[in-house]
Amino acid sequence: MAPTKKGIGIINGPGKFDLMNALFIGSEVTFTLDSKEVIIVRIDLIQAEDGSHESWNFEGFVKSSRWIKGYYSTKNRTGHAQFFSHKEWTELGNF
Repeated sequence: MAPTKKGIGIINGPGKFDLMNALFIGSEVTFTLDSKEVIIVRIDLIQAEDGSHESWNFEGFVKSSRWIKGYYSTKNRTGHAQFFSHKEWTELGNF
């Protein structure tokens, strides 16, 4: 069973166009975490969280060799995420 992870807040990030481009053309986006750390992410999956077209579930790879999974609002540019090591990511069945 995969470990339970505590989430971290996202306090700033890309607009909707840049987030979708990250998925469609493989560009990278940055998120600012509540710890003030700025991370660079390659987005691998985006899922509409509701019908607003402003709330998204996402998955991707952080340049510092961590996987990320979370929720992000392009309306408020805030959200929350969890980080996973390669081992944890595979235990979730992602490979």
